[in-house]
Amino acid sequence: MEYQNGQPLLGRAPAGAHGPQLERISRRQVTVPVAAWLQAGDGHLGDVMLEVKRVFSEAHKKPKPTILFIDECDAFVDPSKARDRSNWWNTLRAGVLSAIDGVATEPGLILLGACNHPDSVDTALKRSGRLDKHVRIKLPDVDALTNMLSSAFANDLPDVDFSRYASALIGSTGADIARLVREIRAHARDHDRAVTLDDVEAVLFPADNRPPHLAHRIAVHEAGHAIAALSFGRKLFALRLGTANTEIGGYALASRPAIFTPETLAEEVIVMLAGRAAEIVIGLEPSSGAGSDLAGATHLVTQYHAVFGFGSAMSGFGEDVDTKELLARFPRLAMQVDADLSRYWSQTLAIIREFANEIEIVAEALVRHRYLGEAEIRSLLDETEMLPDEQQSARSRKN
Repeated sequence: MEYQNGQPLLGRAPAGAHGPQLERISRRQVTVPVAAWLQAGDGHLGDVMLEVKRVFSEAHKKPKPTILFIDECDAFVDPSKARDRSNWWNTLRAGVLSAIDGVATEPGLILLGACNHPDSVDTALKRSGRLDKHVRIKLPDVDALTNMLSSAFANDLPDVDFSRYASALIGSTGADIARLVREIRAHARDHDRAVTLDDVEAVLFPADNRPPHLAHRIAVHEAGHAIAALSFGRKLFALRLGTANTEIGGYALASRPAIFTPETLAEEVIVMLAGRAAEIVIGLEPSSGAGSDLAGATHLVTQYHAVFGFGSAMSGFGEDVDTKELLARFPRLAMQVDADLSRYWSQTLAIIREFANEIEIVAEALVRHRYLGEAEIRSLLDETEMLPDEQQSARSRKN
């Protein structure tokens, strides 16, 4: 079973990646979202069970080897956790598990599953002999995104280097790329022509009709995140100013620690708060654009105390803890979290004030170019004294 975003692409991805044999398998593939089972007929148990039986029967009849790909595995409800209709779910679960067990008896029938929330998947589905091998799929990197675009437009634009465009799409899923490819082709059809670079540019970098003062505010906000991340020696991959058309304000994409320690969690909170701090330090009023940053910072500081055991208490509530519920139930915890956030806010303001000039340089460039890759950001900062060497980064981390 695999965990990722855009999971409908997952079952198709191996075909292009591993040669002609898997490509032949992919053509025989049977793909079914769990939601399609649950919506069969009028949703009555008999209709759902008939659809489950039909899908597995189709897979058994296919020439082998073939793939049976079950999407949205996390849509299955563990009957013990169902608030109602537990008998309905028990019967469906028994039928599906029996059908999955039958797959193991037929050589050449390969069972794959995908989900976004692995912790929600019924444990019975993950037992040995079923979906027992688990792989977490990361978001595609620049090379993977370049290959996706190059493959999609191999016949239209065979000589184009798509790496620049791929860099601007860091953070996108395979499904996002598929959607953008469709939009690019639709743009070309609207202009009654084959796909050109003008179509690619029009979709990936659409005109921004926002007022200049709003674009500047967003650029300052994202530059604040970026400069704070760099001050802790983190790798900064890209900055992008979105458009009103795509309803994306912008983003700063930087590396994050693989695991949190008290020190790296504090750094992460400061990076989250840095966008709001940059707006204020540069002379703007704070805006609602920092709402999600404040929520993320609050969640992390709550985890500091209630999940990771970094505070005075050793008790932990698990990473899926509901922050709002926990803070409402424990007022003393809420007071501690707020006190910590205030302390981190003071540290954030100090960092942003120190590097206010760098933030303005990066923000101005971001408004002009809409996208800045790692090389462009480093080139801008080479003209300053922000990070002359690795020792400066180390000192920033310690401070």
